[in-house]
Amino acid sequence: MRIRRRMRPWLGLPLGLLGLGCGKVTSNQAPSDAGSGDAGSSSVASTADASSTAQGGSAAQGGSAAQGGSAAQGGSAAQGGAETEGTTQGATTTQGVGGGLPVVDPTPTWGCAAQLASGDEHTCVLYTDGTVACLGANGFGQLGTGDFTNSETFAPAPLVSSQRMIAAGKNHSCASDGSSVYCWGDNQASQLGVEAPEQTSTPFPVASSNQGIAQLEAADQHSCYLDGFNHGHCWGTDALGVTLATPTQDPRIGLQQYEFVELGGGLVRLVSDERLYDLPWDALNASTERLPTRGAPTGVLQNAIAQDHDCVLRRNGSVWCRGEGYRETYAAVADFGDDVLEVEVSRGFDCVRTGSGEVLCRGRNDAAQLGNGTLSERDTAGPVAHLRGAIEISLAAAHACARLNDGSVWCWGTPPGIRILTEPSRFATPTSDEPCPQGVPPPTPRPWNLPLPEPTGAEDLSAALVEFGRNTCRCWAPDPGDYEECVADQVRVLSGCLEALASDLDAAARCLAYEAWASVECSDSCREGQLPEDCGSRLWSNGCGTSDGVFAFCQRGSLGCDGLGSATEARWDQTCNGVPDCESGFDEANCTPAAVFTCADGSAIALELVGDTSADCADGSDEWIP
Repeated sequence: MRIRRRMRPWLGLPLGLLGLGCGKVTSNQAPSDAGSGDAGSSSVASTADASSTAQGGSAAQGGSAAQGGSAAQGGSAAQGGAETEGTTQGATTTQGVGGGLPVVDPTPTWGCAAQLASGDEHTCVLYTDGTVACLGANGFGQLGTGDFTNSETFAPAPLVSSQRMIAAGKNHSCASDGSSVYCWGDNQASQLGVEAPEQTSTPFPVASSNQGIAQLEAADQHSCYLDGFNHGHCWGTDALGVTLATPTQDPRIGLQQYEFVELGGGLVRLVSDERLYDLPWDALNASTERLPTRGAPTGVLQNAIAQDHDCVLRRNGSVWCRGEGYRETYAAVADFGDDVLEVEVSRGFDCVRTGSGEVLCRGRNDAAQLGNGTLSERDTAGPVAHLRGAIEISLAAAHACARLNDGSVWCWGTPPGIRILTEPSRFATPTSDEPCPQGVPPPTPRPWNLPLPEPTGAEDLSAALVEFGRNTCRCWAPDPGDYEECVADQVRVLSGCLEALASDLDAAARCLAYEAWASVECSDSCREGQLPEDCGSRLWSNGCGTSDGVFAFCQRGSLGCDGLGSATEARWDQTCNGVPDCESGFDEANCTPAAVFTCADGSAIALELVGDTSADCADGSDEWIP
C-alpha cells in the first residue's frame, strides 16, 4: 500500500506570508449564458430551467472552509482546462479526456481563483487580488452585491476587498482580510454575529483580532473563526437551538497546537491531533472538556458534515462516512478509493478530489449534481466528466464547482437561474497573457497541504488494525452492543501479536493496511453475521510474503494449548490478554516485541520460520495454525 505524505493542520502561518501574486486581468464578469447549451455545443444537456433547483429544506452541505481545502499537490494532474482548440457557435472547446469539453467562454475575471465557498444556493470565489465575487440566489443578500438580485455569473461584492479567506453558510457569507471578519446575508438566527437587519446585502464587520484571523468557517446558521493563537470564536445558532448573538470564545478550542474547526448542518466539531470531537454549545462554559465524536476513526484530517450524514478524510487517503446513504456507523467508502485529498458533502450527493486531480461524485443526480453527463443517480462514485487538474471542490445543494490548477473555476449541476449543466462549464478564467502559477495554493493552509512526517510502522499498524478490526467485526458481531467490544479485542490481540512477531514492522503494517482496505468490500456484504462466500481469504489471510505465517498465526480463531485439536485451548479473545489460559502460558508467550518466536515448550526459533509449513519448534507449535 502506498503511503503518501499527508498534511498536518497548522494555523500559525504569519499573515504577511499569505499573499498570493497574480496580475490583474482585463474585465470582470462571466457571461449570463454560461453553459446554456447552444446548438452545436455538447457541453450540457440543458433539459430544464432554473426552477429545477432543489426545493426547500436547510443546507445539506456543511458550509465551506476558509482555507478552501485545496492541495497544491493536486496540481500534479493534467493541466486544468487543457488546451483551447476551437469555437462552436460561441462555445470554446477545450480538449479533455474522452473528447472535447465544450464551454461557453466567459469574459475574464479579476485574477486567479484562490478559493471557493458554497452555501445552499450560492457559490463565492476569492481571487488572488483579494476580490470576492458570488453567483446564485440572493434573496437574503448572500451575494454581497448591495442588492437582492440573483446572479447567473460571478458578480463582485464591491464593499469587501483585499480579502484573504471566505466562507459560506446556508444563506450567508463571510470574508476576512486577515485581521477582521465581515459577514452578510441572512441574519434571522444571528448568523452575522452582529445586531443587523434580518437580512442584508451589505457586509457588516463582525470581529477583529490583533492576533490575526487564521481560519474562517461557516455552515447552516452559524460561523466560527480561529485567531492566530488558535483561540476559537463562534456565533449564530447551532443544532440544539443555542444562539450566540456575538462572537464568543470557546475554551475547548486551542488546547493543542494543531487544531481546526469543522462546521456543517448545525454541528460544531474540532479536529485535534487527528481525532474528532463534538463541541455542542449547550456545554459551552469555562470547562475545556471535549466530547469525542462517537464511533469516529482516528487519523482524521477533515470532517465534511451535512444535515443527515457526514464523512471524514483519513490520513491514509480513505474516506469514511455514516448516516443517510451509508451505514449507521462510520465505515470506509471503498469506491472513493484510497488516494483522496479532499471530501465535500451536500444534500444527497458527495464528492471527493483525488491526488490525480480527478473529482469523483456519488448520490443524487436529479439536477446533474454528479456532472457525469446524465441525470441518473449513482450509488457508487464515478468521475465528473472531463474534469482534470482540480485543486479544490465546493458543493451547494444542487450544483458544484471546482477550482483548477490554472486558476479557472468550473461548475455543473443547476445553479439558480441557470439551466441544467450535466457536465462542467467554465465560469471564471484568468487572462491567457498573465497565466496563474501552476497549482495556485489556497490563501490559508489546510491540513492536507502542509508536510507530514512519514508515519512510523507502529502508527501505520495501529491505524490498519482498527480498520481491519472494524471490517471483521461487522461480520462477527452484527449486534451493535457487541461491536465495540469485538473491535477492541481484535485490535488488542492483533496488535500485541504482530508487534511481537513481525520481523519487519513497516512491511507488516503496510501489508495489513492493504488487507484492511481490501476487506471493506467483503464486510459491506455481511448479512446477519454470515461471511459471503470467497470473502474469508480477505479477512483471514494476506499476500505479504514473509509475514504470511505470522499474520495467520496472530489471526487464528483459537489456540490449542497442546496442539491442533487439543482438548484445552485458549479462545482468540483470551490470547494476549495478560492472563495465561494454557498451562504452558503459550497464549501469552508471543504478545510483546521480541527478536524470536517462543514455542509452547519454551524454546525459541527465528521469526521467519513461523507458519512456513515446516515444524521448527520441537513440539511443532510454530505451525499450530488452523
